[in-house]
Amino acid sequence: MSNPADFELVKGISITDELKLVHASFNIMCNSQYLPPLPPSLHLFQSRQIQLLASTLLNALFLAMPSTSPARACLSVLATLIISNSDAVDRMRPLVEAAIPYRPDTTLVWNLVFQQVTEISKPTPSQPVDTLLEAPERAPTVPHGPPNTKHGESEQDTQRLRDHFQNETFKEIQGCTYSDVEGFFERFFEGKDWTDRALDLYEKLKVLHINNVWVRLGVSPGVARMKRWLDSMQGHLHEEEHSRYWEVTLPNELTEGVERNRFDLCVKRKCGEPSVATIEWKDLTVIGQLTAEGAFKKRLVQLACYAKHLFDFQPTRRYLHAFTICGSTMETWVFDRSGCYGPGAFDIHQHPERFIRVMAGYIMMSAEDLGLDTFIQQDGDTRFINIEGHGGEEKRLDLCPTPLNRRLAIVSRATSCVLAKHADSDDYDHVVKFSWPLSEQKEVHLLQKAGQRGVEGIIRLVAHYEITDIDDMRRGMTFGKRYTFDDTASGMPFFSQAPPPKRCRRSKRNRTSDAPASRPLQRYQSPFEMLTAIRDAIKAHQSLYCKGKMLHRDISENNIIITDAKKTGFSGMLIDFDLVEELDKGPVNPEVRTGTIQFMAIRVLRSIEHTYRQDLESFFYVLLWQCIVRGWEFVGRRNPAVVSELHGWRAAKSFGHMARNKQSNMDKECFDDVLGEFPAEFEGLKPLCRTLRSILFPIKNGALFTGTPSDPNTLYGSILEAFDEVIANGQKGREKERVILLREATLDL
Repeated sequence: MSNPADFELVKGISITDELKLVHASFNIMCNSQYLPPLPPSLHLFQSRQIQLLASTLLNALFLAMPSTSPARACLSVLATLIISNSDAVDRMRPLVEAAIPYRPDTTLVWNLVFQQVTEISKPTPSQPVDTLLEAPERAPTVPHGPPNTKHGESEQDTQRLRDHFQNETFKEIQGCTYSDVEGFFERFFEGKDWTDRALDLYEKLKVLHINNVWVRLGVSPGVARMKRWLDSMQGHLHEEEHSRYWEVTLPNELTEGVERNRFDLCVKRKCGEPSVATIEWKDLTVIGQLTAEGAFKKRLVQLACYAKHLFDFQPTRRYLHAFTICGSTMETWVFDRSGCYGPGAFDIHQHPERFIRVMAGYIMMSAEDLGLDTFIQQDGDTRFINIEGHGGEEKRLDLCPTPLNRRLAIVSRATSCVLAKHADSDDYDHVVKFSWPLSEQKEVHLLQKAGQRGVEGIIRLVAHYEITDIDDMRRGMTFGKRYTFDDTASGMPFFSQAPPPKRCRRSKRNRTSDAPASRPLQRYQSPFEMLTAIRDAIKAHQSLYCKGKMLHRDISENNIIITDAKKTGFSGMLIDFDLVEELDKGPVNPEVRTGTIQFMAIRVLRSIEHTYRQDLESFFYVLLWQCIVRGWEFVGRRNPAVVSELHGWRAAKSFGHMARNKQSNMDKECFDDVLGEFPAEFEGLKPLCRTLRSILFPIKNGALFTGTPSDPNTLYGSILEAFDEVIANGQKGREKERVILLREATLDL
């Protein structure tokens, strides 16, 4: 479409329906963030949301064009650029802004598309125009393959990040991996309603197994041959099978920890043709790898990296099936919230029936067999749960599409909180929490006790259920000794070794609580709103500590929600009581670190103490994180710092290193380097942050003091007073900002 003649040919194509799709997508995003569905709201979108809208638009325009149009290739190149280069997002904002109104100017849309294509078509010294415009004749999709080097990073930096992610993933599964589980195949592949169909498939294919070898595979099949064989095997399946194997096509940023030169497979429901289907983490039911990697440890860790990402996008999932095929050796695994386990490797030639039944079983399994979430129900595009209301009647709660929080981990409590509302209401006034706690009903007991003691600023428990537990999911199988990894064999850079955890009983539980019209903290719509939410969450913490005689111990951006102060008296409230400790049961054991790593206090990282003062320190780190990490997302620009000062808060060799990084950042002179990363729009919050730093980290005996004052009201009072002063001064500016925004919206209408 760099040729004006090509542009004139497509300019007359009707794209009304295509632009309605973009408009609808924009409205959905606005609703999920409680923003008015007006063009000015686009300025509050994160870069990734702009990226998604731009991709939706370009894909829709691509499909609207005749298959013979030369412009299709140009759009494919442009779509790929938007997906792979975050810097291109800013250039696409005018195009997206032109496409989102209810009645857009189609001529303007085409002009802006032509402008973008012309821009990317300009030749560079190393890349001629013809090369830039070459593209396959198919709908633009997310590129295949492993992560490329990100903007501003060298290949060495990318490898370092990959090594770190693999190391952290390994530490999760190191002490809870079982590789010789008895009864595994009987538990997952015997006695199912699809078992006979899998056997029928084996009967059809066994003629291809001659002299103990699958003839079309060869003795030690390579990745390409195995792929062709799997395609052929699927041709023998009945059409009514709802799933199939697909080549993984995932966004680059979602494949941390995964090495290059791999061929990855997944099982997902059928929808469209394999050649044009884009795979998303939320759609995957089974993950697999065809690999030439001979080291057991590397194979498993890389598979675990995939499992970790999948659990992140399917946080309420019970367990996950996974497999690797290396030559003629196959390994089958199940990952759950207590680790990973499998029956050991087997040879696909020596065990032909098992091979076919496993590969077919992954396609034929029901949602229950696959470990999918069967508690949440689906009604069209709406997910919902049923709870027992007052009087015993059943009530339906519709879930918000976007969770309040979730944690990137395999072995964990896997806490996931989702906003919910009654089906006949527009207000998301409930929080539904799913987790795998270690203790029996601890959170239920503490929430009830906090309510009895008059604690303010926390959610109220409505209902709770036990859905399943690890023992039930692992029933019928015998677990021997944990697998012992040989760290000297793989050559992977592991920084530290976590002690093997005791095998514990985790139960998946659901809690439903009142939380009037709320949003997660990181989705604040203005710095003022973020500030008042944190201030009121500190008030809630003070009430919990002084009235409830309890310590929260997990202050993070995920455990603070923004609420309507007119309804609750609080602009921010605390959630997640899994780690709360009662003060009358004695001091908290400092050896047991709790919290979210980047918000942990210095003395918690060093296992010295965990008191109310450490929680207040965590609130301070949350504030800095909102100003820097979330702040740059809020303004829609990239942090110009090559390496953020906050990077060392979650990426270091040990807890001790993280503590030293934070203590260095809190030094008066070095703290200016942290404040230097604030976007210009957050400049007004720097004085508050300096004040809070001096309150929390005074100098005593010539050194930074991180200890706990004996009178808690002194520290609470000083911190809240500092917040109140800034909030009071900012109120007038906020009213002025609101008038300007309303004027813009009125003019747009």
